[in-house]
Amino acid sequence: LLLPIPGFVLTVVLVGLRYSTRAVIYTGLLALLAHAALTLTSPTTWVRIPALVLGAILLAATTLCIAYMVASLKRLHRDSVFKERLRRFLSPEVAAEIARAPEVKLGAVETEVTVLFSDISGFTALSEGLAPQEILDLLNEYFAIMAAIVFRYNGTLEKYIGDALLAVWGAPLRQADDAAKAVMAAIEMQHEMEALNQRWMAQGRPPLAIHVGLHTGRVAAGNIGTEEYLQYATIGDTTNVASRICSSAEAGEIFLSLNTSKQLADLRLDLEPLAPVRVKGKSEPLELYRLNWAGKGKLVSSVPVISS
Repeated sequence: LLLPIPGFVLTVVLVGLRYSTRAVIYTGLLALLAHAALTLTSPTTWVRIPALVLGAILLAATTLCIAYMVASLKRLHRDSVFKERLRRFLSPEVAAEIARAPEVKLGAVETEVTVLFSDISGFTALSEGLAPQEILDLLNEYFAIMAAIVFRYNGTLEKYIGDALLAVWGAPLRQADDAAKAVMAAIEMQHEMEALNQRWMAQGRPPLAIHVGLHTGRVAAGNIGTEEYLQYATIGDTTNVASRICSSAEAGEIFLSLNTSKQLADLRLDLEPLAPVRVKGKSEPLELYRLNWAGKGKLVSSVPVISS
C-alpha cells in the first residue's frame, strides 16, 4: 500500500520546480486523496489504517517542506530584486537604511522634496557633429559622474531623460537638510563639469556646460508601473516647476526657487535675486535666484534620517 508513495513524493517535488507554493499544496492534497482512495479500497483490511496514517504523514511532511522551500526561495528572489532596484536609484547609505527599516515603504506617499533638474546646454547642436557611439560614450561618462554626486549627497536618482538628469532629496527618506544637500550637489556638479571638460579638451573632445534648476515642494512619491517594470517616481507640480526653472537657466548657471532658498539660511550662499520669470504652465511668474557657485565647497551633514 506504500508503494505509490515515492511516486507521489516525486510528483510534489517536481511541481515545486515551478516555484508555485499554491501548486505544491494543491498537488500534495491531490496526492493525499489518491493515497487515501488506494488505501481504503485495498482488500488487505488490517493494514489499511497504519498505511493510511504513515502515507499521509510522509506526503504532508513532503508537501509542507517543499512549499516552505519554494516560499523561501521566492522571498529571497524578491529581496534580491528589491535591493537591486534600490541600488539603481538610491545611494548605498539610503538603500541600506531602507533595508534595515521594514517600516519604511516605497508605496505612494505625499511628502516634501527638493527636486534637481540638470540639463546639458546646447546638446542638440553639439550632437549633430558627433557619431552616435561618440554621443553614447560622452553621456555615459557624464552621467556616471553626475550620479555619483547625487549618491554622495544621499539623493535619489529618479531618471535620465535624454541628456537631462532628475534627482530628488526627501523621498523615500527625508532629512532635515534635504534642500541644502540638493544645492550642494548642484554646486559640485558644476565643479566636476569644469574638471571633466579639462580632461575632454586634452583628449580633443568638445567641452560641455550644464544648467541646473531646483525647487522644493510637495509631491506624491512611490512606485509606478507594472509588477514586471516598476519605477520609483515623484509626481506633482513640484517636479514640473523644477524642470521649468532648469530651462530658464543658461549654461553654467544654477537657478533655484523661493521655496528652496528659504531653507538655505545656514549655508551663507551668494544668491542673486532675479526679475520675476514666467514659465510655461504657470499663470504667475516665479521668484527665482541665481546661485553664484564659484568657490563653494562641500556640505558635511550629520542630520538624522526621517522616514517619509
